[in-house]
Amino acid sequence: MSIIVNRLQYWAKVQPNHIAIVMDDTEYTYAMLWHMVKASVTDGYILKSNAVASDASMTVIDSNTDISVKPHLEMENGVHLIESEYLLEQCVAWLSDLAQGIYPLVCHKDLSQERREAIIDTCTRSDYIIPEKANFGVLTSGTTGTPKILWRSEQSWADFFDEQNKVFHIDKDTSMFVHGSFSFTGNMNMIIGVLWAGGTIVSTDSIMDRKWIQLMRNRAVSHVYMLPTKLRMILRHYKETLDSVQYIIAGSQTLDQELLENLKIAFPQMQFIVYYGASELNYITWCTDEEWLKHPGTVGKPFDGVQIVERDGLIYVDTPYGIEGIERPFTVHDRGYITDEGFLMFQGRQGEVINRGGYKLYINEIEQAIQELNSVDQVVVIGIPDLLRGEEMVCYVVPKPTAPEEVVKQDIHGRLIPAERPKEIIYVSEIPLTDCAKVNKNLLKEWYNKK
Repeated sequence: MSIIVNRLQYWAKVQPNHIAIVMDDTEYTYAMLWHMVKASVTDGYILKSNAVASDASMTVIDSNTDISVKPHLEMENGVHLIESEYLLEQCVAWLSDLAQGIYPLVCHKDLSQERREAIIDTCTRSDYIIPEKANFGVLTSGTTGTPKILWRSEQSWADFFDEQNKVFHIDKDTSMFVHGSFSFTGNMNMIIGVLWAGGTIVSTDSIMDRKWIQLMRNRAVSHVYMLPTKLRMILRHYKETLDSVQYIIAGSQTLDQELLENLKIAFPQMQFIVYYGASELNYITWCTDEEWLKHPGTVGKPFDGVQIVERDGLIYVDTPYGIEGIERPFTVHDRGYITDEGFLMFQGRQGEVINRGGYKLYINEIEQAIQELNSVDQVVVIGIPDLLRGEEMVCYVVPKPTAPEEVVKQDIHGRLIPAERPKEIIYVSEIPLTDCAKVNKNLLKEWYNKK
């Protein structure tokens, strides 16, 4: 029996009527979730997100809509590519595959046909070997190309859930709001981590941030798990306060002091927990908002059981909770160093450098400097080819509502030295995100090339 599925069965017996997942206005208890997984195993049926499960004892959950869907592409080597666009379907299909000893691989719903076919070609090569201890695959975000397939054992997560749940204050009384695809490794880990603890996941497939706020309030969520890109979206429309939120958990991506201060106004009872992690390595470090403010640039100290060393400016991680098939310590080529106090200082991905005629511009540092300006709501820096200098820098900026474009330009030029100033500043109303809630830089480059 799958470790994770066995844990779900345990909670279905111990607390059958406890709410496991809330999707919009529909509640699914642990008993209902368990029966959905069993129904999927026996009949190949999956509950659609708009169907209502009214009786947890039913083998196949009925509704007024056709629910006999199979969101799988089955491959000869036992890999199932889960292609549903709905979080609940993705989750149930994933659990069903684990229960059957099948290798689930959840596909990003915004994946192009070309990249989808590249993933299938990789999995079906005659010489392709799935690591012996692997139980499921995950896809990297694919922000700069075709997503990579990474293979994990259930044990690599199950052994770490108690540690991460302790740090994130997750237990059976937790009600956590999560948004986005189950294909995003962070979402998958956090959702299964909450279910592991017997808590409740609250979510919606809606892309409207007003719907997110409504659900948070109606369900009195205690935790919010989101990247800063989506937290900014909430603050644009939310002008009230929500006292039920005790913790907001987010990566350090594009986090700045103003965002943190505004979140504390909107969620006055919350503590902000910053984490640093990678799909290959799971969670690596964490810190409180107070520590983040006291040590600018830090992503915290290692989780228990995780060790970090710095070699030639790169971060190397030794962890028993990583993917299969890597040598430890392992690096994802992030730059950084460790302070005397043991804090990891993050300096960006090694490849995120723009070489402008021999002058190196570090994207993470440029974005951070611009993001801190009072006139800027959000910024993304991309590199574009240049015949004269080899590469140039372009900034996409979402200005603050009260900031004229000319003021934004003056602020950026005033903040950066001449060698760091962008070739062009492009003003947009919104930064496009991938299904994994990360900035879609591929799309931004396409926009620029079509100008």
